[in-house]
Amino acid sequence: MRYEPHEYQKYAVEYIETHPAAAIFLDCGLGKTSITLTAIADLLFDSFEVHKVLVIAPLRVARDTWTAEADKWDHLQNLICSVTVGTEAQRRSALMRRADIYIINRENVQWLIDESGIPFDFDMVVIDELSSFKNHQTKRFKSLLKVRPKVNRIVGLTGTPASNGLMDLWAEFRILDMGQRLGRFITKYRTDYFTPDKRNGQVIYSYKPLPYAEDTIYRQISDITISMKSADHLQMPKLVSSEYTVRLSEDEQEKYTGLKQELVLSLGVGIAVFLVLALGLRWNFLFSAALGVGIYLGLWFLLTPRADPITLYFAQRPDGGEMQALMEEAARDLRAIRSAAGRITDVRTHEDALALTETGDRLYRYLREHPEKISSANRFLIYYLDTVGRILGQYVNFQDAGLGTSEVREFQRKVRAILPKLKTGFEAQLSQLMASERFDAEADMKVMEGLLNTEGFQWEANQNGSV
Repeated sequence: MRYEPHEYQKYAVEYIETHPAAAIFLDCGLGKTSITLTAIADLLFDSFEVHKVLVIAPLRVARDTWTAEADKWDHLQNLICSVTVGTEAQRRSALMRRADIYIINRENVQWLIDESGIPFDFDMVVIDELSSFKNHQTKRFKSLLKVRPKVNRIVGLTGTPASNGLMDLWAEFRILDMGQRLGRFITKYRTDYFTPDKRNGQVIYSYKPLPYAEDTIYRQISDITISMKSADHLQMPKLVSSEYTVRLSEDEQEKYTGLKQELVLSLGVGIAVFLVLALGLRWNFLFSAALGVGIYLGLWFLLTPRADPITLYFAQRPDGGEMQALMEEAARDLRAIRSAAGRITDVRTHEDALALTETGDRLYRYLREHPEKISSANRFLIYYLDTVGRILGQYVNFQDAGLGTSEVREFQRKVRAILPKLKTGFEAQLSQLMASERFDAEADMKVMEGLLNTEGFQWEANQNGSV
């Protein structure tokens, strides 16, 4: 598709190209990704100012959005993107590929910098959703700050730079300009622009900005920041209202009728109570009305189905979309594991795979019932379910193909041996979650990693069908 940028998009592209450190605060829908990719292409192929780019993004955005945008526009077809998500083996493989842009999810920033052993030789970094680096105490912030001097160009993208107030801006700009504008230390930033708000003795729980803080902070960062609202730049078409008559299915009609009856019932009872009290017993009019309304609301609350607690939890969090994506992927992985387990013909292996599936289902149900613990189960949701699904899928592929090489038999033997151990590991993790401990407790993670990385244990087949 031919890229025909709006004037504000041209301005943003030029801004990124002319500012080694740039904060791009654009509302949703203004095209942050296409703007940044256009600037990257110019810097790579026109001015040759950068050679290797790292994009840090939320998981779903890293996996899908950036490559989709690069594939969409004609002028970006020369860009080679490598999506660096998934298991550790998949991430390492992606980093070894020849590419212009390497896209990694933000949860793996620390792994890339501190644990992977791969040299950090990126000369440009793009942080998609800069607000995910608003906490200076997180490991991802500390890791990225450590390598920041190696980066010649950096871009921070977000539509909500200060979702919790001006305090968020310090960490974000500490990454972008290494403390040139808002200071190198959070304590000085607090002293200069804030005053203690809620406290208990010497313990301060929150700060409120001083009267001059907002204007001063914005002035300090204005030379590397652009901010745009969608209402100022997007010309929406005139509202057109259309009415359509639809026919409900039997199931939909039944649910609609039930809901209507519940509302009518609660409203009718409320009105009846009011009439009896106000007209029959001649109670105070306002008191009778208030009691009638109270009964109506109470019945409505009791009779109306409540929203899924996990859906409410997602809606209340800025990272709710990412967490929802993790749970959706976990559900798909569990379905794949269940499908593969059902196709295994060896009786013992079939039973062990089903037992592991049941344990995984219990873990998943527990996380749905306790969504506040989802963030503690990242490894289970992102890596282990995916890995188990791939292992069992490969086992079934070899089984169905009837391959009987020594390598295949050895692979199948290792799968049969590891399934009970994986089940035990999953059960241990469930116990830890229920005990309010971190899912990725170091000791247990070493056990799990040791199981999945047993010497010679590989589940991806090469071209000739060996393992």
